[in-house]
Amino acid sequence: MTKTDSKSLATSALLVCINCSRWGYRKVEDELASKTAKDVHADDGMFHTTKRLIAKEAVKDLDSTYSQFKSHFYVNTLPWDDSGYRLLPAANYLDFAESARKLREEALAQVDKFLKLYPTLRDNAQKKLGDAFRESDYPSTASLRYRYGVEIHFKPIPDKADIRIDVPAAELKRISADIDGEVRRALERATTDMFERLYHVVLAMRDRLKEYKVVTKGKKQVREHSFRDSIVTNIKELCELLPKLNVTQNAELDRLVAEVSKSLGGQEPEQLRDNDDLRKEAIKKADSLLAKMEEYIGADVKAMEV
Repeated sequence: MTKTDSKSLATSALLVCINCSRWGYRKVEDELASKTAKDVHADDGMFHTTKRLIAKEAVKDLDSTYSQFKSHFYVNTLPWDDSGYRLLPAANYLDFAESARKLREEALAQVDKFLKLYPTLRDNAQKKLGDAFRESDYPSTASLRYRYGVEIHFKPIPDKADIRIDVPAAELKRISADIDGEVRRALERATTDMFERLYHVVLAMRDRLKEYKVVTKGKKQVREHSFRDSIVTNIKELCELLPKLNVTQNAELDRLVAEVSKSLGGQEPEQLRDNDDLRKEAIKKADSLLAKMEEYIGADVKAMEV
Protein backbone atom coordinates (compact mmCIF):
# COMPACT_ATOMS: atom_id res chain seq x y z
CA MET A 1 0.00 0.00 0.00
CA THR A 2 1.27 3.48 -0.81
CA LYS A 3 2.48 5.22 2.32
CA THR A 4 0.12 8.05 3.29
CA ASP A 5 0.48 10.09 6.46
CA SER A 6 -2.06 12.35 8.14
CA LYS A 7 -0.62 15.48 6.54
CA SER A 8 -0.84 14.27 2.93
CA LEU A 9 -4.20 12.60 3.53
CA ALA A 10 -5.64 15.85 4.89
CA THR A 11 -5.35 17.39 1.41
CA SER A 12 -6.65 14.37 -0.51
CA ALA A 13 -9.69 13.35 1.56
CA LEU A 14 -12.04 14.37 4.33
CA LEU A 15 -14.42 12.65 6.71
CA VAL A 16 -18.18 12.59 6.28
CA CYS A 17 -21.10 11.20 8.24
CA ILE A 18 -24.87 11.31 7.85
CA ASN A 19 -27.67 11.52 10.36
CA CYS A 20 -31.07 10.16 9.35
CA SER A 21 -33.76 10.47 12.00
CA ARG A 22 -37.44 9.60 11.77
CA TRP A 23 -40.46 8.45 13.69
CA GLY A 24 -40.49 4.70 14.27
CA TYR A 25 -44.10 3.91 13.23
CA ARG A 26 -44.19 1.12 15.82
CA LYS A 27 -45.16 0.69 19.46
CA VAL A 28 -44.43 -2.08 21.94
CA GLU A 29 -47.71 -3.33 23.41
CA ASP A 30 -47.15 -4.78 26.88
CA GLU A 31 -50.86 -5.17 27.49
CA LEU A 32 -51.41 -7.22 24.36
CA ALA A 33 -48.32 -9.31 25.07
CA SER A 34 -49.58 -10.00 28.59
CA LYS A 35 -53.01 -10.96 27.25
CA THR A 36 -51.48 -13.34 24.69
CA ALA A 37 -49.33 -14.96 27.39
CA LYS A 38 -52.33 -15.35 29.65
CA ASP A 39 -54.40 -16.99 26.89
CA VAL A 40 -51.78 -19.72 26.48
CA HIS A 41 -50.90 -19.95 30.18
CA ALA A 42 -47.38 -18.63 29.64
CA ASP A 43 -45.09 -16.22 31.46
CA ASP A 44 -45.42 -12.56 30.39
CA GLY A 45 -41.70 -12.30 29.82
CA MET A 46 -41.83 -14.87 27.02
CA PHE A 47 -43.89 -12.65 24.72
CA HIS A 48 -43.12 -9.41 22.94
CA THR A 49 -45.83 -7.71 20.89
CA THR A 50 -45.24 -4.77 18.55
CA LYS A 51 -47.95 -3.03 16.58
CA ARG A 52 -47.59 -0.81 13.52
CA LEU A 53 -48.96 2.68 14.05
CA ILE A 54 -49.07 3.51 10.34
CA ALA A 55 -49.75 1.09 7.47
CA LYS A 56 -46.53 -0.14 5.84
CA GLU A 57 -47.57 0.89 2.33
CA ALA A 58 -48.18 4.47 3.50
CA VAL A 59 -44.49 5.00 4.30
CA LYS A 60 -43.00 2.83 1.55
CA ASP A 61 -41.77 5.76 -0.56
CA LEU A 62 -40.41 7.61 2.48
CA ASP A 63 -38.54 4.54 3.70
CA SER A 64 -37.19 3.99 0.18
CA THR A 65 -35.71 7.50 -0.10
CA TYR A 66 -34.04 7.15 3.30
CA SER A 67 -32.57 3.81 2.23
CA GLN A 68 -31.27 5.27 -1.04
CA PHE A 69 -29.61 8.14 0.82
CA LYS A 70 -27.88 5.75 3.24
CA SER A 71 -26.85 3.36 0.46
CA HIS A 72 -25.34 6.22 -1.55
CA PHE A 73 -23.33 7.25 1.51
CA TYR A 74 -21.85 3.80 2.12
CA VAL A 75 -21.14 3.06 -1.55
CA ASN A 76 -19.28 6.30 -2.15
CA THR A 77 -17.16 6.35 1.01
CA LEU A 78 -14.73 4.08 2.81
CA PRO A 79 -14.64 2.85 6.43
CA TRP A 80 -12.79 5.05 8.90
CA ASP A 81 -13.78 4.57 12.55
CA ASP A 82 -16.67 3.48 14.75
CA SER A 83 -18.12 6.97 15.30
CA GLY A 84 -20.13 7.01 12.07
CA TYR A 85 -17.62 9.01 10.04
CA ARG A 86 -16.30 7.53 6.79
CA LEU A 87 -13.51 8.52 4.44
CA LEU A 88 -14.46 10.54 1.35
CA PRO A 89 -11.56 10.95 -1.14
CA ALA A 90 -11.39 14.36 -2.80
CA ALA A 91 -11.56 12.66 -6.21
CA ASN A 92 -15.08 11.48 -5.40
CA TYR A 93 -16.26 14.54 -3.49
CA LEU A 94 -18.13 16.38 -6.25
CA ASP A 95 -20.00 13.29 -7.48
CA PHE A 96 -20.87 12.30 -3.92
CA ALA A 97 -21.94 15.75 -2.76
CA GLU A 98 -24.14 16.50 -5.77
CA SER A 99 -25.98 13.17 -5.61
CA ALA A 100 -26.24 13.27 -1.80
CA ARG A 101 -27.88 16.70 -1.87
CA LYS A 102 -30.42 15.55 -4.46
CA LEU A 103 -31.24 12.43 -2.45
CA ARG A 104 -31.55 14.53 0.70
CA GLU A 105 -34.01 16.87 -1.03
CA GLU A 106 -36.04 13.87 -2.24
CA ALA A 107 -36.14 12.42 1.27
CA LEU A 108 -37.27 15.71 2.81
CA ALA A 109 -39.93 16.06 0.10
CA GLN A 110 -41.23 12.63 1.09
CA VAL A 111 -41.28 13.75 4.73
CA ASP A 112 -43.43 16.77 3.78
CA LYS A 113 -45.76 14.53 1.81
CA PHE A 114 -46.11 12.13 4.73
CA LEU A 115 -46.81 14.89 7.23
CA LYS A 116 -49.61 16.29 5.04
CA LEU A 117 -51.22 12.83 4.93
CA TYR A 118 -50.51 12.05 8.58
CA PRO A 119 -53.93 13.01 10.04
CA THR A 120 -55.69 10.82 7.48
CA LEU A 121 -53.22 7.96 8.01
CA ARG A 122 -53.81 8.17 11.76
CA ASP A 123 -57.58 7.96 11.23
CA ASN A 124 -57.09 4.94 8.95
CA ALA A 125 -54.91 3.31 11.59
CA GLN A 126 -57.68 3.67 14.15
CA LYS A 127 -59.95 1.60 11.92
CA LYS A 128 -57.30 -1.04 11.29
CA LEU A 129 -56.07 -1.38 14.88
CA GLY A 130 -59.50 -1.58 16.46
CA ASP A 131 -59.28 -1.83 20.25
CA ALA A 132 -55.49 -1.74 20.05
CA PHE A 133 -55.59 1.90 18.90
CA ARG A 134 -54.29 4.42 21.45
CA GLU A 135 -54.55 8.14 20.74
CA SER A 136 -51.54 8.73 22.99
CA ASP A 137 -49.33 6.71 20.64
CA TYR A 138 -49.58 9.42 18.00
CA PRO A 139 -47.61 12.69 18.25
CA SER A 140 -49.10 15.89 16.90
CA THR A 141 -48.19 16.79 13.32
CA ALA A 142 -46.20 19.80 14.56
CA SER A 143 -44.08 17.80 16.99
CA LEU A 144 -43.67 14.95 14.52
CA ARG A 145 -41.86 17.23 12.07
CA TYR A 146 -38.96 17.59 14.50
CA ARG A 147 -38.45 13.81 14.56
CA TYR A 148 -37.35 13.82 10.92
CA GLY A 149 -33.96 14.88 9.72
CA VAL A 150 -31.53 14.09 6.91
CA GLU A 151 -28.16 15.69 7.49
CA ILE A 152 -24.64 15.49 6.05
CA HIS A 153 -21.63 16.49 8.17
CA PHE A 154 -18.03 16.95 7.05
CA LYS A 155 -14.83 17.34 9.04
CA PRO A 156 -11.10 17.26 8.23
CA ILE A 157 -8.79 14.29 8.69
CA PRO A 158 -6.96 14.39 12.06
CA ASP A 159 -3.56 15.97 11.48
CA LYS A 160 -0.78 15.80 14.04
CA ALA A 161 0.44 19.21 12.83
CA ASP A 162 -2.70 20.73 14.35
CA ILE A 163 -1.86 19.53 17.86
CA ARG A 164 -0.92 22.64 19.84
CA ILE A 165 -1.57 21.47 23.38
CA ASP A 166 0.97 22.65 25.93
CA VAL A 167 2.40 19.35 27.17
CA PRO A 168 5.95 17.97 27.50
CA ALA A 169 7.68 17.13 24.23
CA ALA A 170 7.64 13.41 24.98
CA GLU A 171 3.85 13.46 25.38
CA LEU A 172 3.39 15.49 22.20
CA LYS A 173 5.51 12.94 20.34
CA ARG A 174 3.34 10.13 21.73
CA ILE A 175 0.13 11.89 20.63
CA SER A 176 1.55 12.43 17.15
CA ALA A 177 2.48 8.75 16.91
CA ASP A 178 -1.05 7.79 17.99
CA ILE A 179 -2.56 9.95 15.25
CA ASP A 180 -0.26 8.45 12.63
CA GLY A 181 -1.18 4.97 13.85
CA GLU A 182 -4.88 5.77 13.71
CA VAL A 183 -4.58 7.05 10.15
CA ARG A 184 -2.48 4.05 9.07
CA ARG A 185 -4.95 1.51 10.50
CA ALA A 186 -7.93 3.36 9.00
CA LEU A 187 -6.30 3.40 5.57
CA GLU A 188 -5.55 -0.31 5.83
CA ARG A 189 -9.25 -0.97 6.55
CA ALA A 190 -10.27 1.30 3.67
CA THR A 191 -7.94 -0.45 1.22
CA THR A 192 -9.13 -3.90 2.31
CA ASP A 193 -12.71 -2.71 1.89
CA MET A 194 -12.05 -1.78 -1.75
CA PHE A 195 -10.48 -5.15 -2.54
CA GLU A 196 -13.40 -6.91 -0.85
CA ARG A 197 -15.95 -4.94 -2.86
CA LEU A 198 -14.21 -5.98 -6.06
CA TYR A 199 -13.99 -9.56 -4.86
CA HIS A 200 -17.70 -9.71 -4.04
CA VAL A 201 -18.95 -8.44 -7.42
CA VAL A 202 -16.69 -10.89 -9.27
CA LEU A 203 -17.77 -13.71 -6.98
CA ALA A 204 -21.43 -12.84 -7.50
CA MET A 205 -21.02 -12.93 -11.26
CA ARG A 206 -19.08 -16.20 -11.16
CA ASP A 207 -21.67 -17.91 -8.95
CA ARG A 208 -24.65 -16.73 -11.01
CA LEU A 209 -23.03 -17.93 -14.23
CA LYS A 210 -22.24 -21.34 -12.70
CA GLU A 211 -25.84 -21.78 -11.52
CA TYR A 212 -27.34 -20.79 -14.87
CA LYS A 213 -28.23 -23.46 -17.39
CA VAL A 214 -30.51 -24.07 -20.34
CA VAL A 215 -32.48 -27.32 -20.25
CA THR A 216 -34.87 -28.99 -22.67
CA LYS A 217 -38.40 -29.54 -21.39
CA GLY A 218 -40.58 -31.16 -23.99
CA LYS A 219 -39.99 -29.19 -27.15
CA LYS A 220 -38.87 -26.03 -25.38
CA GLN A 221 -35.54 -24.67 -24.21
CA VAL A 222 -35.95 -23.37 -20.66
CA ARG A 223 -33.55 -21.16 -18.74
CA GLU A 224 -33.00 -22.17 -15.12
CA HIS A 225 -31.45 -19.96 -12.45
CA SER A 226 -31.39 -17.07 -14.88
CA PHE A 227 -29.48 -13.92 -13.94
CA ARG A 228 -30.07 -10.22 -14.34
CA ASP A 229 -27.99 -7.81 -16.38
CA SER A 230 -26.87 -6.30 -13.06
CA ILE A 231 -24.20 -9.00 -12.62
CA VAL A 232 -22.31 -7.14 -15.35
CA THR A 233 -23.47 -3.56 -14.72
CA ASN A 234 -22.49 -3.87 -11.04
CA ILE A 235 -18.95 -4.69 -12.15
CA LYS A 236 -18.87 -1.80 -14.60
CA GLU A 237 -20.08 0.70 -12.01
CA LEU A 238 -17.67 -0.48 -9.33
CA CYS A 239 -14.72 -0.40 -11.72
CA GLU A 240 -15.59 3.23 -12.51
CA LEU A 241 -15.92 4.12 -8.82
CA LEU A 242 -12.91 2.41 -7.23
CA PRO A 243 -10.23 4.54 -8.94
CA LYS A 244 -11.89 7.60 -7.37
CA LEU A 245 -11.92 5.95 -3.94
CA ASN A 246 -8.33 4.73 -4.14
CA VAL A 247 -6.94 7.51 -1.96
CA THR A 248 -3.75 5.56 -1.20
CA GLN A 249 -3.09 5.10 -4.93
CA ASN A 250 -2.70 1.38 -4.40
CA ALA A 251 -1.15 0.14 -7.64
CA GLU A 252 -2.30 -3.47 -7.21
CA LEU A 253 -5.90 -2.36 -6.75
CA ASP A 254 -5.69 -0.23 -9.91
CA ARG A 255 -4.24 -3.17 -11.82
CA LEU A 256 -6.94 -5.59 -10.67
CA VAL A 257 -9.71 -3.08 -11.37
CA ALA A 258 -8.42 -2.65 -14.93
CA GLU A 259 -8.21 -6.42 -15.38
CA VAL A 260 -11.70 -7.04 -14.01
CA SER A 261 -13.11 -4.26 -16.18
CA LYS A 262 -11.48 -5.65 -19.32
CA SER A 263 -12.22 -9.34 -18.63
CA LEU A 264 -15.74 -9.16 -17.20
CA GLY A 265 -17.05 -5.60 -17.35
CA GLY A 266 -17.29 -5.67 -21.13
CA GLN A 267 -19.42 -8.81 -21.30
CA GLU A 268 -22.92 -8.67 -22.82
CA PRO A 269 -25.43 -10.37 -20.47
CA GLU A 270 -27.61 -11.75 -23.26
CA GLN A 271 -24.62 -13.26 -25.01
CA LEU A 272 -23.61 -14.93 -21.76
CA ARG A 273 -27.10 -16.44 -21.53
CA ASP A 274 -27.03 -17.74 -25.08
CA ASN A 275 -23.43 -18.91 -25.47
CA ASP A 276 -22.19 -21.81 -23.32
CA ASP A 277 -18.56 -21.37 -24.38
CA LEU A 278 -18.60 -17.65 -23.63
CA ARG A 279 -20.12 -18.35 -20.23
CA LYS A 280 -17.53 -21.00 -19.39
CA GLU A 281 -14.72 -18.64 -20.40
CA ALA A 282 -16.17 -15.87 -18.18
CA ILE A 283 -16.33 -18.29 -15.24
CA LYS A 284 -12.69 -19.27 -15.86
CA LYS A 285 -11.63 -15.60 -15.92
CA ALA A 286 -13.59 -14.89 -12.75
CA ASP A 287 -11.95 -17.81 -10.94
CA SER A 288 -8.52 -16.53 -11.92
CA LEU A 289 -9.32 -13.03 -10.71
CA LEU A 290 -10.73 -14.27 -7.41
CA ALA A 291 -7.54 -16.24 -6.78
CA LYS A 292 -5.46 -13.10 -7.37
CA MET A 293 -7.57 -11.08 -4.93
CA GLU A 294 -7.56 -13.58 -2.08
CA GLU A 295 -4.38 -12.26 -0.48
CA TYR A 296 -5.88 -8.77 -0.21
CA ILE A 297 -9.19 -9.61 1.47
CA GLY A 298 -9.98 -10.26 5.10
CA ALA A 299 -10.02 -13.71 6.67
CA ASP A 300 -13.72 -13.35 7.49
CA VAL A 301 -14.56 -12.92 3.79
CA LYS A 302 -12.55 -16.01 2.88
CA ALA A 303 -14.27 -17.99 5.61
CA MET A 304 -17.68 -17.13 4.14
CA GLU A 305 -16.73 -18.83 0.89
CA VAL A 306 -15.71 -22.12 2.51
